[in-house]
Amino acid sequence: QPMIGVKPLFSGRSLSDNDIAKFDVVMVAPDGKPVAATGLKWQLLNVETKYQWYRSGGNWSYEPIKVTRRVADGTLDLAADTPGKISVPVTWGRYRLEVASPDPSGPETVISFDSGWYAEASADTPDLLEIALDKPEYKPGETMTVAVTARSAGKVTLSVIGDRLFTQTTADVEAGHVKLPLTVGTDWGTGAYVLATLRRPLDEADKRMPGRAIGVQWFSIDKAAHTIGVALDLPDLIRPETKLTVPIKLAGLAPNEEARVVVSAVDVGILNLTNYKAPDPDGYYLGQRKLSAEIRDLYGQLIDGMQGTKGRIRTGGDSGGGELQGSPPVQPPLAFYSGIITVGPDGTAQVSFDIPAFSGTVRVMTVAWSKDKTGHASGDVVVRDPVVVTATLPRFLLMGDRTTLRLDLDNVEGATGEYKIAVTSDGPLGVEGGETSLKLDAKKRGAVTFPVAAKGVGKGLLAVTVNGPEGFSLARHYPLTVKPSTQILARRTVKPLGPGQSVTVSNDVFTDLVPSTGSVAVSVTPTAALDVASLIGALDRYPLGCTEQIVSRAIALLYVNELALNAQMAADTSLDERIQKAIETVLARQGAEGSFGLWAPGGDDAWLDAYVTDFLTRARARGFSVSDLQFKLALDRLRNYISTAPDVSTDGGAALSYALYVLARNGMAPVGDLRYIADVKLDALATPTAKAEIAAALAMLGDRVRSEKAFNAALGAIPEDIRYEGGRTDYGSPLRDAAVLVTLAAEGDAPKPILVSGTKRIEQARSLVTYTSTQEDAWLVLAARALGKQDISLETNEGGIEGPLYRTFTEEQLATSPLTVTNAGDTPLDTVISVSGAPVTPEPAGEHGFKIERNFFTLDGGDADIAKAKQNDRFVVVLTVTEPQPQFARVALTDYVPAGFEIDNPRLVSSGDTGTLDWIDHAAEPAHTEFRDDRFTAAFERRKDDQPVFTVAYIVRAVSPGSYVLPQAVVEDMYRPDRFGRTDTGAVEVLPAR
Repeated sequence: QPMIGVKPLFSGRSLSDNDIAKFDVVMVAPDGKPVAATGLKWQLLNVETKYQWYRSGGNWSYEPIKVTRRVADGTLDLAADTPGKISVPVTWGRYRLEVASPDPSGPETVISFDSGWYAEASADTPDLLEIALDKPEYKPGETMTVAVTARSAGKVTLSVIGDRLFTQTTADVEAGHVKLPLTVGTDWGTGAYVLATLRRPLDEADKRMPGRAIGVQWFSIDKAAHTIGVALDLPDLIRPETKLTVPIKLAGLAPNEEARVVVSAVDVGILNLTNYKAPDPDGYYLGQRKLSAEIRDLYGQLIDGMQGTKGRIRTGGDSGGGELQGSPPVQPPLAFYSGIITVGPDGTAQVSFDIPAFSGTVRVMTVAWSKDKTGHASGDVVVRDPVVVTATLPRFLLMGDRTTLRLDLDNVEGATGEYKIAVTSDGPLGVEGGETSLKLDAKKRGAVTFPVAAKGVGKGLLAVTVNGPEGFSLARHYPLTVKPSTQILARRTVKPLGPGQSVTVSNDVFTDLVPSTGSVAVSVTPTAALDVASLIGALDRYPLGCTEQIVSRAIALLYVNELALNAQMAADTSLDERIQKAIETVLARQGAEGSFGLWAPGGDDAWLDAYVTDFLTRARARGFSVSDLQFKLALDRLRNYISTAPDVSTDGGAALSYALYVLARNGMAPVGDLRYIADVKLDALATPTAKAEIAAALAMLGDRVRSEKAFNAALGAIPEDIRYEGGRTDYGSPLRDAAVLVTLAAEGDAPKPILVSGTKRIEQARSLVTYTSTQEDAWLVLAARALGKQDISLETNEGGIEGPLYRTFTEEQLATSPLTVTNAGDTPLDTVISVSGAPVTPEPAGEHGFKIERNFFTLDGGDADIAKAKQNDRFVVVLTVTEPQPQFARVALTDYVPAGFEIDNPRLVSSGDTGTLDWIDHAAEPAHTEFRDDRFTAAFERRKDDQPVFTVAYIVRAVSPGSYVLPQAVVEDMYRPDRFGRTDTGAVEVLPAR
């Protein structure tokens, strides 16, 4: 049947006392067209909420009662082409308008509204006092009328609150509607709150305790005088690869008032990812802010003492602005920023942006400001060709993959005719049947597909050209990276280099690697364990990004140029930028109390806090910018930890010793604590690293005797018969212990025998492991740097070198010029050749401390065959890890996604939590998860008493038709890399949906 539509001709709660409420009324047929109607009945009701208190079983309680009173009514005849009009006077209060057909079974519409600038009442509670203001904005000196709906007689206190209490007044009131005047002060800023408190006196006859109700309402002060009107004259539509011109006109400026603007133009698809709102400076500076005052009274407890039901004022809140609101954009991001533009004397400015080959909607956002005014505006511009071409491709390919390039053509404005399409490829990509044609009518769509093969590794490019009738021509380029289908591995070879002996390194070392993936690090040093070139390479290759790993990379990079210059290498000029980025990243993970989290802001790992602060200390010493406030907060965190740390006999003192060392570097160490530990508790320190840190701290304080004693204790704590056992909470190992000892002993000018013996311990520990952790790599680099220049003489085909050689070569460099190194001195040396790259033949499945199994299921838990998937099918990937002998460990699990698949919206599984997939057994809660284009990563904190089997799951969707490599899934102990497990590789196929 038809419907009645009622449109208020006022905005929100903009009606005031003694105002006229106006409405348009229409009758709409089921097809959406207006129709005539006669005899519609309408009535306006005033709605008042009262509270009925009653006593039952000796307890007081209440119930809300809504009372309606009809204040106006009438009938209405509607024409098909003209809406009916309702105009009715209203006073302050809440109202309901009802419009109904004269037929009892006909349509009826009800609309509620307020008259007066009312406080929002979102809960039925007697503790909420309804107040209203006569308008939302005032000028200083004006009289404001505050209307209070008092449910009982009592005293009303009006408080005006901004950044402080501006004024307060109290008046006696009777039950009913009361109007109270206030004069707006000149020092009330740009807005404030009126807080009204009604206090009801004690009623001994009815045995009621005193009560109170509170209402609050915000108002603006002279907002218009501080607001700049911003007008943008934007085109509705422009073409890609043209110029977008943004003319700006400002209003509200005084003559010769200087103003500036900034303009940004951003793809709406990017903004939709996080529901980004256009900048609103006038709303921020001149709009409503959170009430900063705290209100306390005893009335809630008094009501509770009478056993009544306590009321609660419930208020809503905005949802988190960072939530994902849309799908990621499928084309390169478009984001422009103008910088600061000075507005001309006539209040105008103009900004232009060169729009690339882009199809979509661009949001133009402008912010303007002067000395005491601000404003903003935004608008959308559609960017598209007459015929819009959209490409669908995987986000990446693996070597050996075969996929499909789908081109969708939408003839929005073009002519009817035949469109010729050509696709060419560059780099490691191949296209079959690169030319075709498509008959496309006006306002119609069509699609063509092209097979694409990944024949190598590297950055590829697909170039698309479309030519059609009336001279239409379009060219687009789509970059597509091809990655190796096997994971990057490294193999390390040590060759002795006696006096007069030579070694040659050529590109033969890359024979079994995928072309363009290999590099070789060459180090010639007195000890193979300090092979700086391969250590830096290993740190750069490590794929994960927890705080420890970020700091380990960056702390080594602090000294790379120093080592490079010592070895007559070309300094890495990009290091400063990488180090500064690491500083910013770890500072973003600092909590309010100064601690650092492993994956997110804040934590309770004092050793990690000390490690990050050590890095920040070293970075500041080398001239890098570190926030003074955050650095002080980090130091305060260590000082606070020291004051409350358990006795070293209880926990081994790993974190305490490191905190004392870092504070000593900053001239803040408590000398008494250090000497007490050195004299009484040295043997209680559980690790050689902790003993070495106490020794280094004492050395910085000038206490040589205690320092040497502690260094000798640290050396003695590293046995000559080194063994690797379980994981450690301080991320350490025997190799890390030895490297820390040598680093701190060299920096603390310890006796040479300690350095010589410590270096031997490094060699012994390094010979026992195949893979090293980021902690070990970083401290080995620091040890090499701390030992300083060594008496080594080398000859290469590029010239002579005095000191160690650290070099890294690509395949192309060695192909043109192999490296030959000769030991020109009389000291035996070690040559370490570390080759890294993707092997042609994938590594087989393996179990070394962990076993990992990967299975695929439907969303309801049924078995699924991913080898023959259909486009748009969704699968649950279940990764099951078995650790036969659980031990303390920080474990990382990485599953590499086939190129034709994409990880589905991670929120569907609560960012990796399998709680929504209750059919999964042994589900574990990861400490951290990451969802990237090509992989899923989860990190776990394992304990000795954990269950041997644990599981995590995520959801993938088949997206692009083709045949793809199914890469390996890998699990590893991040600080015992020799403990790992991996699956086999496989193959999958995605069939077209139809």
